[in-house]
Amino acid sequence: MFVMLQAPPFVLALSGLVVLEGSYVAFTFLALLLYSWLYRRLPKRSDYDYLVVHGAGLSGTQPTPLLTGR
Repeated sequence: MFVMLQAPPFVLALSGLVVLEGSYVAFTFLALLLYSWLYRRLPKRSDYDYLVVHGAGLSGTQPTPLLTGR
């Protein structure tokens, strides 16, 4: 015969919370994995008309030292 033990309510609530948090982390990881796999399969473009470098500028028509270093 089996004896049924009943856990206190806070133990049940805590175990449910652990299961929910674990499920959320697993779902998030799998979504990231799927997105990474799909993004990798996208065709890459190799010819660009322009290149934008944020945080650097031009001094007239000459690039600044910061832009030159990048």
